[in-house]
Amino acid sequence: MDDKSFQEMRYGLEVQFKHIIYSQPGFEFFKSIGNKNFFQRFKTNDGLDFGILHVYWDKDAENNIVTYNPETSERTNNAKGDWRHRWFKPDEKPEAVPPRENSIISEEGMQKIYRIHVKKIVDAAQNENKRMMEKRQQRQKFEQEENNEEEDEKILLN
Repeated sequence: MDDKSFQEMRYGLEVQFKHIIYSQPGFEFFKSIGNKNFFQRFKTNDGLDFGILHVYWDKDAENNIVTYNPETSERTNNAKGDWRHRWFKPDEKPEAVPPRENSIISEEGMQKIYRIHVKKIVDAAQNENKRMMEKRQQRQKFEQEENNEEEDEKILLN
């Protein structure tokens, strides 16, 4: 495959991958909750390796988003930050991304969030277990009543 075709294929893969990310319901909140890096490797079954695509949020990037202020009738571009991308060659490894770079949540806060999350999971599991036990008891009670009715039917008086 020549270089032009290779780059066109990469561009197509990039557009599709970005579309998948951008169409997520929470996309507009990704950067504020720390989802700033997305990696995807593209390789065909035939062994053609396009490399790894890295889509990331660059908070210092200049963007071309123009906003309109209806009060002053001005069009401005004062927003900083934009989604960028870069390709890593197949033999190149991306650098490690810290899990929470400059997070607004302290380590203690993250521990609280983890504890609450674990408690919610445990509570949900306990509620599901309780519901299943009640369902099982109802089924056993129903089967027992059904067996009693069958025994009553078998009595023959001559």
